[in-house]
Amino acid sequence: MAGISYPFAVGRIKGLENKLLDENVWQRLSDAKDESAMIQVLKENNYGSAEDSGHTVNEMVASELNEVNSDIKSLSPDPVLTNLFYYSEDAYNIKMLIKGILIRKDTKSFLHTSGVIHIDQLIEAISDEKYNELPSAIGKAIKAALDLEDPFEISQKIDFAVLTTIRDALKMHQNALLKQYFNIIFDKVNILAILRGNALQWNSEKINLLLFDSGSLDQTEMHKAIGQTEDQLCAYLSTGPNRTVYRKILDDYSKRHIISEVESQLDDFAFSIIHEEKNDSFGIGPIINYLLEKRREGSSLRVMAAQKNSPANNTTEKDMLR
Repeated sequence: MAGISYPFAVGRIKGLENKLLDENVWQRLSDAKDESAMIQVLKENNYGSAEDSGHTVNEMVASELNEVNSDIKSLSPDPVLTNLFYYSEDAYNIKMLIKGILIRKDTKSFLHTSGVIHIDQLIEAISDEKYNELPSAIGKAIKAALDLEDPFEISQKIDFAVLTTIRDALKMHQNALLKQYFNIIFDKVNILAILRGNALQWNSEKINLLLFDSGSLDQTEMHKAIGQTEDQLCAYLSTGPNRTVYRKILDDYSKRHIISEVESQLDDFAFSIIHEEKNDSFGIGPIINYLLEKRREGSSLRVMAAQKNSPANNTTEKDMLR
C-alpha cells in the first residue's frame, strides 16, 4: 500500500495490540497442567488462529508471528526501517543454506519466509554465486563464508554482515529512536564477546575478531576490557550515554557471573527504549513496539511449554515428599 502515513499505521497497530495476551490469560497459561492445556487456552483466545497454526505451542507461535510479520510489512510507512528487524531471519537462512552445502543435505525446507531477502532470490544467488542483487556486505560475507569450514567462523561472518547492513542503513535513513536501539544491540554484541572471551581465557587477538566497530561504547576503552577481571570491567565497558545502565548490569555480573543474565538485561534495556515511544502517533515506535512485544510473548510461550514438557514438571507431589 503506497503512501501510508504514520498516524494511519499507528492507528491500525493500536487495534492489533488487543491481540496481546493479557494478565488473566497468562495466569491461566501458568496454571495449565501441560502443553495441551496451554494450547486450549491459546485457542480460546484466538492465538495462532489460522487453520494451519499447528498442534504444538511452538507451531502456534510460528503461525501467530507469521501473521504479525504480514501485518507489519503491509502497514509500514518506511519498509527500510522495519526491515532492519528482519535481517536476523536472513542471517538464519544464509547459515542454513551454507550448512546444507557443507553437509551435502537439502536444508531449504528449514528456511524462514519472513526475511528481507526473498528465499528464491537467496537460493539463486548462492547457487549461481552471483551476489550483486543482495546487500553488499551480505553478498561479500556469503562469498567469503563458502570458503570456510569452521561453523563458528561462518556464523560470525554472516552475523557481522547483517550488523553492517543495519548500521549502514541507519546512516542512510536517519532515525534517532532506531539508532539508539541498535547502538544498544551493537554494544550487547561487544560486551558479550568480551565477557565470554575473558571467561574462556581467549587471547586478545581472538576476542578482537568478535568485536563490532559500532555502538555507543568508547572503542578504545572497550578494547582495554579484554583480559580484565570481572570487577574491573565496569571501568571500561560503562562508557557512553548508557553507562549508568551498563554499570549496574556489569556490577550484577561481577557478583553472579551469569552471562545469559547480562544478555537478557541488555535485551530488556533495548526494548525499553522502543517501549517508551509506543504512543508516538507520528513515529515508528508503536509499530516496532508491537513487533517486539509479540516476539517476546512468543518466546515466553515457548519457554513455558518447554518447562511443562520437562520431566521435572511431571513430578507429583507424592514424589516430591519422598
